[in-house]
Amino acid sequence: MQSDKVADKASREIALKTDEKKLKTLAVTLRWENRYRNEEHLTGEGAFCPELDTLDPDFSESLGLYGLESGKLLEIGAGVGMQAIGYAQLGFEVTATDVSATAINTARSNAAKQEIPAASLAFVTDNILSTTLRDTFDVVADRGCFATLKSWELEDYCRNVRRLLKDNGLFLLKANAGQYGMVKPLESLFRVEKSWDTFYHGQQTQGPPALFFILRPRLLLEQQFGGTGP
Repeated sequence: MQSDKVADKASREIALKTDEKKLKTLAVTLRWENRYRNEEHLTGEGAFCPELDTLDPDFSESLGLYGLESGKLLEIGAGVGMQAIGYAQLGFEVTATDVSATAINTARSNAAKQEIPAASLAFVTDNILSTTLRDTFDVVADRGCFATLKSWELEDYCRNVRRLLKDNGLFLLKANAGQYGMVKPLESLFRVEKSWDTFYHGQQTQGPPALFFILRPRLLLEQQFGGTGP
C-alpha cells in the first residue's frame, strides 16, 4: 500500500539522520580524546579555555549568591578535574563528566593527589549529547563544554541538561562572548535569572571575554506557553 511505502521511507530517513548524528557525536569524542592525549589542554589555547587550579570566581560567586554549599552537582566538560575538585572541597556531592577517557583518568589522579574522598567526587566518561546519566542534580555547571558546541548539537544539549536538572535547580553556564545567539535557544527550557559580561579566568592572566548565565528550568506550564515569563 502507498501509505506503507511512505511510512517505510520516513522510517529510513529517520534512521539515516540518527546514524549521521551518532557518527558526528563519535567524531567529536575522538577529536577531544586526541587533544587530551596530545596534552593540548596544558597550553590553554585553541579549543581549550584556560586551566584554573581554583574554582572559577563566576561560579563560586553564583553559588554564594544563593547560599549553596552542598547538594548534588553535575559538572559538564570537566576536563582534568580542577573545577570539580573545587566544588567537592566546598561540600558538594559532585559528578564530573567529560567525553575524553584520558581527561577523566587525569582528573581522577588529580583528585587523589588532593585526597578528595571518592564519596564526594565521581568522574564519569560521558557525552552530554547522548548522556547515560540517570540521576538529577541541584546544580549543573558548564565552564567549557557549551563553548565548543555546534548549532546542530544544541537541541540534544538543552534537552539532556533539563532532564538532569531538578525543577528547582540552578544551571550555571559560561559561554564565549560571541555566543549570545547560541544561548537564546536555551530559553525554551530555561529562564535567565542573572547574567553578566566576564572572561575566562586563567592562572596568571585574564583569558578571552565570556558571558556568564544563571538559569532556572522552566516548568511544563511555561514551556507549553512558549517559554514566556520572567
